[in-house]
Amino acid sequence: MNADDITQELEEAGNDLDPLKSLLADATKARDTWEPDLDEPEHKRIYDEMLNDVHGTVTVAGQSFLTSEALKALDETAYREAFNDWTSMDQEEMANIFPDLRALCAAVDEVAEKVEEIESRGEG
Repeated sequence: MNADDITQELEEAGNDLDPLKSLLADATKARDTWEPDLDEPEHKRIYDEMLNDVHGTVTVAGQSFLTSEALKALDETAYREAFNDWTSMDQEEMANIFPDLRALCAAVDEVAEKVEEIESRGEG
């Protein structure tokens, strides 16, 4: 479930409280279990940019290589382990880095606000 799925289901539910509560539970679970995925091209790009920004280039026999490319080519396990370590930050920090998580969090907040609004009016 991603932010677009949540937005679509939110529109379909209208002001019907039961489907909205179910959507909120599903969306919250999706947000809380979200993890960066190195096989996702955008996540890989963000990670590689971070590695290259922090560590720059490495020189081997007079040839310069981006750190991300060198690490992945020399030791893919270390490359993946470093990714896992880097993404072990809390969700708020990850949401500042990964646009898809940021959108997912915003969509969950939108559903929660709609549920709260309906409940406060005594509708549903």
